[in-house]
Amino acid sequence: MTANLHEQTAFNKHFERISESYIMGKTYYIGRFGKYKAAHIHINEQGPSNPEAIPLVGELIRTLNPVAVVMVGIAFGVDEQTQKIGDVLVSKCILPYDAEKILETSTQHKETPKDVGFQLLNAFTDHNNWNYTLNDGQTSNVFVGPILTGSKLINNYEFRAKLLTDFGKYKPIGGEMEAYGIYSICRLRGVSEWIIVKGICDWGYNKGIPDKDKHQIMAANAAVNFCYHVFNRNGVFEDLSHKTPVKRPVNNLPDPNLNFIGRNDALTKIFEIFKKVSKVTLSGGGGLGKSQLAFEYAYRHLEEYDYIWVVNASSKLDLEKDYRLFAKRVKLPLAESETFEHILDDVMRWLEGQERFLFIYDNVEGLKRELLNFLPHGHLRGHVWFNTRDAHIQLSNTCFKMENFSAFDSVVFLKKVVPTAVDDEVYAKKLGELLWNLPLALVHATAYMEQTKKNCKDYIEILESFNLPLDILDDETLSSPTYGQRTVAKTFLVSIEEIKSVGARQLFNMCAYFAPDNIPLSMFIEGRDKLPSELRDVFVLGNKVKQDGLVRELTRYSLLSLSRDDVGNDLLSVHRFVQSVIRGSLMGDNSWVSYCFDVVYSVFCYDVKDKGSYDMFLQHVSHVLRIVDYVEKILGTDDELQQKVARLYNKVGLDYDYNGQCVEALKNGYFKALNISEKILGKEHPSTATTYNNIAYVYSHQGNSKEALEWCIKSYQILFEKLGELHPNTVIVRDNIESVYVSAKFVEPFEIWLKKNIQRNTS
Repeated sequence: MTANLHEQTAFNKHFERISESYIMGKTYYIGRFGKYKAAHIHINEQGPSNPEAIPLVGELIRTLNPVAVVMVGIAFGVDEQTQKIGDVLVSKCILPYDAEKILETSTQHKETPKDVGFQLLNAFTDHNNWNYTLNDGQTSNVFVGPILTGSKLINNYEFRAKLLTDFGKYKPIGGEMEAYGIYSICRLRGVSEWIIVKGICDWGYNKGIPDKDKHQIMAANAAVNFCYHVFNRNGVFEDLSHKTPVKRPVNNLPDPNLNFIGRNDALTKIFEIFKKVSKVTLSGGGGLGKSQLAFEYAYRHLEEYDYIWVVNASSKLDLEKDYRLFAKRVKLPLAESETFEHILDDVMRWLEGQERFLFIYDNVEGLKRELLNFLPHGHLRGHVWFNTRDAHIQLSNTCFKMENFSAFDSVVFLKKVVPTAVDDEVYAKKLGELLWNLPLALVHATAYMEQTKKNCKDYIEILESFNLPLDILDDETLSSPTYGQRTVAKTFLVSIEEIKSVGARQLFNMCAYFAPDNIPLSMFIEGRDKLPSELRDVFVLGNKVKQDGLVRELTRYSLLSLSRDDVGNDLLSVHRFVQSVIRGSLMGDNSWVSYCFDVVYSVFCYDVKDKGSYDMFLQHVSHVLRIVDYVEKILGTDDELQQKVARLYNKVGLDYDYNGQCVEALKNGYFKALNISEKILGKEHPSTATTYNNIAYVYSHQGNSKEALEWCIKSYQILFEKLGELHPNTVIVRDNIESVYVSAKFVEPFEIWLKKNIQRNTS
């Protein structure tokens, strides 16, 4: 991986490209570097704050499953007496300096040194036969030792000196910005062999000198040449292909958030709580970073768990998806069962019998206390973490509330993510106060400043001059919006105004009406004929690069996030608060709800007998139900549209019933379809009778013969009167009635019973 144009140019001099491919909108190349097969990807910006870097590298590692990862590039040196521009630094370990605690007389750095891969270090330590002459005629030397790493751009002598003092016992040889990100993603993906190799281009201060480019080119060429020398040696990487991957917990964690700051007291408190009890509840409003705190805790304690699993508890549908995926990942006995109750029993037994696990239940306010039905009762030997926006939901004896950032934390966050934008801490503090020190708002603010090269003062002026419509937050998710919420809403809308692509804006508008998490991009691709024209043009072409570029325009401003499921499908997620603001901004324009409905109506069709098709149904159904809910609220007066909605509900009921989800089939499918059919078509219409029969099927599958027969009789009587005794639909329902009656083992002959019950219903 390279992160600077000079690094990329130097690498390409030695890299023999064989093929190219695309991942998340970026091109990567497969080829040969020296005597070995290698892959190369270039990130356009330096540092882990670049929102592209970690997801891209993580996805590439997941796709290619490499035996080793090498980061080659440029860095700053620390000793002008013994080092020179163009010397090469090889990391023995890295020293992360971002996580720190300010004490009265010193700074305490929280992270311990992270060791690089043992075999790679052996290979790169052997540099005696390398001889490289720099542009100035001097010979480049190799230094092996600890390297400082962090997101701050070091361009200050005093700050560099402070870091060297703080980490003095480790004797660092230099510093750079990408290493911690590489370490984090390699650790998560199970790659134990990784290393950082960088040329010295400056000394951590006075970076604006006239020879800056010259020095960077010299440093990049030296580092790449040394790597090429190592890769040209026979047998040096032979054992890597047989190396056992680093042990990592089974997990579905998102990529690490390298911009996480503060919250050390909360993390310590939770650690102490888990020493005493197995469950903890964290409450707080939207945008405080509850999920990020849970993920950060998981990353800091990876070694303590064999299993870390994030469960979306917004609804039973979402929970089922995550439980099913977990059952497959750990190969539970009933993992492939079509019936969720079987999988739930499997997961419950597993939780009762295991110790080293952390289950994180997010968005608990969706299921509320019903969530307890999906967990074993009594004490667990592993750990369970609940996140909720509703402080009244207490699912554990230990609960605590999450607060906004402090003013200090807001400034630290701004300085870490966009150091060039904080040229005056007074404005950084004012910006934090203006945004109520809300982490979500600060994330959007920093993304905007990063992309537009604005500073805090500029951004404050933009926010204060931005005219926010009074009804922008008139949304069902926000009762009585506060001044703070209105100010935070501006951060989203200001960023949206920077989105120049009409197609990207159209995609974002539509995402506001889907369920917030894991929106399959495939739904837009499959339903492209129903999209607005500009968006349709992108997806009709089937051009993956254009599609990825469209999504990337939104992710750059943190308006949505991109992830992938286990089989590589792209998934989009939007924060709930962001969705509510967008819906408010679109109030009165019903076209977006119509587009969304037309798309899901066109793609929502599955083969109930196919297991893979049911998995797709589970991925889609929460979005379909969310969109249909908006259709009924916003567009609900049109009879033809309502009949389409009823057909969707019937499809939901059919899929759930076939896969053993009887309660969901009735609750989220057939009863909703019935309500519409009775209202639009009447209780005596043949289509309404079909829904009666569908409901009877579900009760029959539940073993409730009494209810099943009552619904069957209602259906049969309507069809008998409207279509006739010999109509195929009438015959089918009569056969269903007889089947249920016989299985119930009633004594009275069926024909006599049927005649009596029809007469009874008529009277």
